[in-house]
Amino acid sequence: MNSSEGNRREHQRAFFTLEEAISAAVVSSNSHGPSGPPVPVTLLSISPGGLSFLGVRYKFPSLKKGDRMVLSEVTLPEPIGKIEKAGIEVKYLLDLENEVRFTAGCEFTALDPDNQQKISDYVRERLKILDVKDDK
Repeated sequence: MNSSEGNRREHQRAFFTLEEAISAAVVSSNSHGPSGPPVPVTLLSISPGGLSFLGVRYKFPSLKKGDRMVLSEVTLPEPIGKIEKAGIEVKYLLDLENEVRFTAGCEFTALDPDNQQKISDYVRERLKILDVKDDK
């Protein structure tokens, strides 16, 4: 890929279809830690540096860029499996369907190094599989 450095992401990412239904939950966070109940979301992508998810707007009425949350209750396809907790910060929001649903892109702010390596390995394997399928 001949792309300028400014246009490239730091980490490769794996994308999920809505049919795969990779569910997770996020909890709002403040200076004292997580606050409020877990809210379900659907993961759209993941990389060692962050993730994106699809959420329902009425469950996140005041969510904005820069907000911090805790990712919890997520089980990703093997070999990643379960990730207990990870801190995330919202980097972008895109409202969809007349602001009924939205996508959020988030950066990991706190992720165990073992989980980061598992995610990196998973992304690499998933991209390898997709490349094989694309060659057919």
